[in-house]
Amino acid sequence: MSLAVSAPGKVVLIGEYAVLAGAPALVMAADRRAAVRLRRTAQPPSVVHSRGGANATTQYRFDDHTTARRAGPALPLIEAILNELAEELDLAGAPPFVADVDTSAFIERSANGPEHKLGLGSSAALTVAFASALAEYTGRLKGQEQCWISRLISVHRRFQNGRGSGLDIAASLSGGVISYRMNGAVDRPTVAPRRLPDSFHVLAIWAGHSASTEAALERLEQWRSEEPAAHRNALSELSEIATAADDAVNAGDGGRLLATMASYGDALRRFGAASGIDIYSAAHQRIAALAREQDAVYKPCGAGGGDIGVACSDDVASLAALRQSIEDAGFRTLALAVDPVGLQVQPSLE
Repeated sequence: MSLAVSAPGKVVLIGEYAVLAGAPALVMAADRRAAVRLRRTAQPPSVVHSRGGANATTQYRFDDHTTARRAGPALPLIEAILNELAEELDLAGAPPFVADVDTSAFIERSANGPEHKLGLGSSAALTVAFASALAEYTGRLKGQEQCWISRLISVHRRFQNGRGSGLDIAASLSGGVISYRMNGAVDRPTVAPRRLPDSFHVLAIWAGHSASTEAALERLEQWRSEEPAAHRNALSELSEIATAADDAVNAGDGGRLLATMASYGDALRRFGAASGIDIYSAAHQRIAALAREQDAVYKPCGAGGGDIGVACSDDVASLAALRQSIEDAGFRTLALAVDPVGLQVQPSLE
């Protein structure tokens, strides 16, 4: 038996940070996919060949039912998934496997420069793809699809030291554009499909360096403990705008969605200044200024500070002009589109 499994990355259009307070986040599955090919092998150990964020070959044995013994270079996310799922998937009793995992689609190299990991949710996409490949391989996924999102969020959050909303996992599973709410419990989210208005156009832009989501969330927790009222009020402002954006999408109102994107960007500036999180880095500020010159709306995505931002407009020509301005200024636009397909599992018999 062999499997080909893949899952897309994500771009948060609106609702970052507010989602932690129960507001909806609009998330777009991006057409950069984590890919896993898994096949049965004749005898132990199981082997994982990794390409992308880490380039290594590592062996794993499952002599007990709770931990994976490693021989070879560390693959932290792979090892976290194996250890989290070893018992419930009975990996010790399953036939050994060879897995090729590839997240190179989430990495780009600047001209004559170093490689950069794009902030498109590669760890979530790999979690969805690799964990689902293991579950399909062991026969444990059948009948569990409805609760699988909760299990994957739990696995990924444990890898992230208990942080994160789970929206990236949901986007990788679902594909398309979704509205995501935590509902007060990260393991019981509401995920609803959305369709962006035809007049709403998006241009993804790489701000030039990677940013640490974990560091931003650590600072957010510190701010909440130091200034709970300011923290609560700032999240309330973001939540109100994010809810209005979700309503605009439901109504198919592209103009109102653009207006809420602009308002959310302004609120994120205030949020970053109050919290001490560097959401609007110098690069994001420069890109935002270029966007204003073309009458486009721009905001950072996710934790901010670097990585990805999105420019939005109801005028395709405006975004085309902005693309040229961005590249002239030394930044890079990304050829991203909505990926309508979420988790894809293609089994075959050898």
